[in-house]
Amino acid sequence: RAGSGVSIELALSFSHASGEVNRARHAPNAPTLVATRGPTNEAFVYDLETVASDPEPRWTLRGGHFAEGFGLSWRRGDGERDGAVLELLTCGNDGTVCLWDLQSAGSAEMGASSSSSSSSSTRVLAPMRSYPTAGGAEMLAVGDVAWHPWVSENSHFASVGDDRRLCIWDVRDRSGGAVAFAPDAHEGDVTAVAWVPEDSALGAHVLATGGADGVVKIWDRRALGVGATKALAVHVGGDGSTVANLTWAPWHDSLLMSAADDGKVVWCDVLRDADTHPQRVEGDDAALDVEDGDGGDDGDLDDAVYIPELFFTHAGHRGQPVTDVAFSPSMPWLAACVDDQNQLHVWMPSDDICHPDDDDDDDGEGGGEEDTGAAAAATKRKRAEEINAAP
Repeated sequence: RAGSGVSIELALSFSHASGEVNRARHAPNAPTLVATRGPTNEAFVYDLETVASDPEPRWTLRGGHFAEGFGLSWRRGDGERDGAVLELLTCGNDGTVCLWDLQSAGSAEMGASSSSSSSSSTRVLAPMRSYPTAGGAEMLAVGDVAWHPWVSENSHFASVGDDRRLCIWDVRDRSGGAVAFAPDAHEGDVTAVAWVPEDSALGAHVLATGGADGVVKIWDRRALGVGATKALAVHVGGDGSTVANLTWAPWHDSLLMSAADDGKVVWCDVLRDADTHPQRVEGDDAALDVEDGDGGDDGDLDDAVYIPELFFTHAGHRGQPVTDVAFSPSMPWLAACVDDQNQLHVWMPSDDICHPDDDDDDDGEGGGEEDTGAAAAATKRKRAEEINAAP
């Protein structure tokens, strides 16, 4: 928050083997391990416990891609059932998804490399498995990939790309094809995908996608052919609208954060609707200006579309494309985002935005608002049950 007096200290930095970093993700089963992708056909895995003394990657992942990429996703595992799972998915502009197993002999070890991107202490691995049709028949770029985060569903993953498809894959299926897909998921390239977090009231079947059309869509994997259950035009308009990243809040059933080239970070509560949050008469937080993508209290509702799911917009990057976002896993409502000018923002909306239904009226006459909040919460719970039910 501005003026809070909170400072951020740099705890660790190191040089990346391929220069620019397209994306970085830590392993949920081994949080000190961080996978990265850069402007080459390789991926790297660093150990934060040793990188200060040995800045070389612990693993170099090579041989699966012939172009750069962005998507990275670690597989979550049950320690008792799966052991210490260290499996990683990568995708690339070559139209391929690769599966790497950092522990299994299934990922062929290519030995040490003499290239500048890995030292003699670096293990060089080939992929355990490749999905060359992920980008469609024309081998178009695969923009993002996501393992299912529920341990009970961790054999499934989703991919999206420039062929406009949302694909669901099952690693147990040896046919090599997607087990389900939605053609023309967006009007343009599909650039981001994210499953709901484990134990969400929405259920294990729900996931979100974002595209070059500036739209965020909510899907039920059991009914991909029917189309998206919701389409939220939260990044349409402005100088750029491609959705770069999506992530769900791990401490909330239905809060989704998106970032885009328009420089805005948007929170949507997908269980809100016009019944639980009807449009107010004047400037509304959920009214998004169609012309410039701005949401806020100064919007003109005559020129704006009302999106009841719209919860909050962070526009502090002032138009610079936002390349990545993250929620704090341990501190509710805390978020971070970074833009392509290397600005890092760590922020939290005010309490009255995060908890709009709290009764702060000291004279005890706020019961009406409290009742309204309880009714809205009940409606959202019912909506979650409907979404989780079989289509």
